[in-house]
Formats: sequence, structure tokens, C-alpha cells
Amino acid sequence: MEIQRIKILQFFLILSAIHIHAQSISGIILDAKTNLPIESASVYFDNTTIGTSTNYQGKFEIEKSENISSNLVISFIGYEKVTIKDYDTNSIYKFY
Repeated sequence: MEIQRIKILQFFLILSAIHIHAQSISGIILDAKTNLPIESASVYFDNTTIGTSTNYQGKFEIEKSENISSNLVISFIGYEKVTIKDYDTNSIYKFY
């Protein structure tokens, strides 16, 4: 029984360590002409499988680990794809 408690504690410590090294990037995607939110826009790190899509308010949140140095890419049908090299943890991005 004591060994199980130790293993569970180790598991939570590992999860905590992983979460500490991750950084959350969040923002809002808006149409540049109308300032309306864009729902279901793709937001991802270039050349990775890490990504998400915006909600009905144009908001997104994506986890970025330390070892990712890729650009942030935002795309949606009918808009120009946007590649951002220097992104902040909480920003508003506008689409054309």
C-alpha cells in the first residue's frame, strides 16, 4: 500500500514538472476589416503537430514547451496565412 502511494506521488511530481516547463500562449483572432472574431481558425506551431482552433469568440490557448522554437501560424479559409516569429503570451491578432 505504501509503495502505491509513493508511485502516485511520483506520478504527480512528474506531471507538475512537465507543466512548469510549458508556457501557455493565448490570444484572440479578429477580422482586420470588421474587428469581428474568427471562429475555427487554425493556430499551430510551424513544423509541429501542436495546435488548436479558435472558439466562437475567436479566442485560443495553446501550450508551448521550452523545446519548441517554431513560428506561430494562424490560418483560415479566405484569409492570408499569418506567420508570427515573436509572439506574446496574450495577444490580439488581426487577419486580412
